Amino acid sequence: MDKVEAVELKIAVSMTCHCTVRTIDHLSEVMVAHGHGSTLEHIKLHRSKCACLIKNIISSALKTDIDDFQNKKYAIITDGSTDNLAQKCLGMFNF
Repeated sequence: MDKVEAVELKIAVSMTCHCTVRTIDHLSEVMVAHGHGSTLEHIKLHRSKCACLIKNIISSALKTDIDDFQNKKYAIITDGSTDNLAQKCLGMFNF
């Protein structure tokens, strides 16, 4: 994995935890515009790619952690934004 892919994955994880996926379209443009001389100027991360990273990489890495939620309190948070495929994102947090 090269530096750009690692940064894109870290940004996708951050978006999952703190924002709606829809906001990455604007945020990535700001990072590219102001990231001259750094890895940020080379990222190509928008809503569709971010949703795919969340669905195919991040969620599969977290599937093993789902067993930890048995018999514990947790919150389920859904992302209200949708991409062209009308997919919804889901987050689970343990208390």
